[in-house]
Amino acid sequence: MVCSTGFNVVQPKKQKLWPKFAYYVLVSEYARHYFEASATGVGYPAVADKDFCALVMPLPKLSEQMRISAYLDVSCRAIDEVASLHKSTDDIPRPKGVLNRQMETLFAYRKSLIYECVTGHRRIPAEDLSQVQRYG
Repeated sequence: MVCSTGFNVVQPKKQKLWPKFAYYVLVSEYARHYFEASATGVGYPAVADKDFCALVMPLPKLSEQMRISAYLDVSCRAIDEVASLHKSTDDIPRPKGVLNRQMETLFAYRKSLIYECVTGHRRIPAEDLSQVQRYG
């Protein structure tokens, strides 16, 4: 994920680009891949204004943009409902629901796996090590 203290303000002209549609495009995998590929710098990668403005945004008819946005709103709301808030074991409010309980379990497993590997309590099989080196 590309993060920065810098930002761009996006103000769509509502007669051409529905604001919620612009939001969904800008947070999509499509835009993320573009911004990651456009980012320059190693320690502090950033996307130049000219590159930000060069993102080719799909532009269906305004009515279609509204329908797509409405569909995504409903879909995201349904996902959010599955992830309603609850208290976890460390008293930090977190979403609950099947997916989030699974995520919490995976985060806990990840934590213990890191600890075990770092402290030498777990050995990494050669086949797993070759995957790490390959994707690295």
